[in-house]
Amino acid sequence: MPQIVATGRGAVARRILELARAHGIAIRENADLAEMLRVLAVDEQIPAAAFSIVAEILFHVLQADGRLAAGKELMP
Repeated sequence: MPQIVATGRGAVARRILELARAHGIAIRENADLAEMLRVLAVDEQIPAAAFSIVAEILFHVLQADGRLAAGKELMP
């Protein structure tokens, strides 16, 4: 099940994004999803109501990362 792996606001959020970029992790913003997930804590599962939005974002991130086209393993 998809779950929250990091969360933050303000300076913490900027640092999460900075680290993601430094490690080559594609970023896709979605204000509606962010609002839905902002009340969740790290390690909490993403609610089923958000699955379609999360799946769409994962698709774009994996496609941008080249993992979909290359047939690479999607999850470690």
